[in-house]
Amino acid sequence: MAQRTRILVVGGGNAEVAPDGNPVTKTPIADYLHEMADRFGHCVWLVQRSGTWGVDLDKAASELAGRIDTERVTVVPINASLKGTLMNWARFLRYALARPHAVLFLPACGTLAPLLPVARFLFKRSAAYVANDYQAYAEEPERPRWFGWKFLFVSGYEVTMRYADFVIARGRFLAKVAAPFNERVIETVPLGHIMGAEPNAVRELAPDEERRILYIGLLVRSKGMEDLLRALRIMKDERPDASLVLDVLGEGPDRGIFESLTNELGLTDSVRFRGWVEEAEEMNGYFRRAHALVMPSST
Repeated sequence: MAQRTRILVVGGGNAEVAPDGNPVTKTPIADYLHEMADRFGHCVWLVQRSGTWGVDLDKAASELAGRIDTERVTVVPINASLKGTLMNWARFLRYALARPHAVLFLPACGTLAPLLPVARFLFKRSAAYVANDYQAYAEEPERPRWFGWKFLFVSGYEVTMRYADFVIARGRFLAKVAAPFNERVIETVPLGHIMGAEPNAVRELAPDEERRILYIGLLVRSKGMEDLLRALRIMKDERPDASLVLDVLGEGPDRGIFESLTNELGLTDSVRFRGWVEEAEEMNGYFRRAHALVMPSST
């Protein structure tokens, strides 16, 4: 017998299918889905497969360590195409009728915005999660330029924020952006990676010792990577004898742009693009070797 949906999660990551047929995702995502299921009851996750943010997870499906316990979490694929929108609406309403709590991650929930004036009366409580500067994103030249795209994209965010019971905003800037659309805005600081790291021993570095800087995040312009690379160039110009190494952990559609900028700034010996790191021990190794963690994003 199908279990009643107690909490509905829309978006917030990607899911893949492991060779044995079990849904898999990144470990932190699997952990919070299981935690919500343990707290509220059976969880339904409406989610895209690979491709969100331009990251191809098909190649990495066998490396994803976050196995979904299908007894606690039901994974329901959503179709990001225009043709799939009506099917997504039907699935969304089907689970909303169970009167669950809802967590609506943007932009994944944007195409469901026309249903939210009705769905808000079905949900026990709903939260919209905003993690990027959608207004700046819509203005970037590489975004779709067909008539009405910008209006629909921005409206998807703002309608979702308006009809949610409250908004969770990632950082102070986005909290200010969300405030005109919802009187209940919770500002957060994203420190999930740090919580899993082991503390380093405090020690003084020798003047000629290598300094290691760590960046972890999605490789898109809104995360401030260009500013970080240019700041590193300034640091090396001011301290030409200093040995500085920047480890960049993550993937994203703008990686090629940042690699080209690294070459243009003459930083190829100092910047190492490590790609996507899944294993906790490998991640802890980068934290142990780092002397500074940088978070240049304003979002």
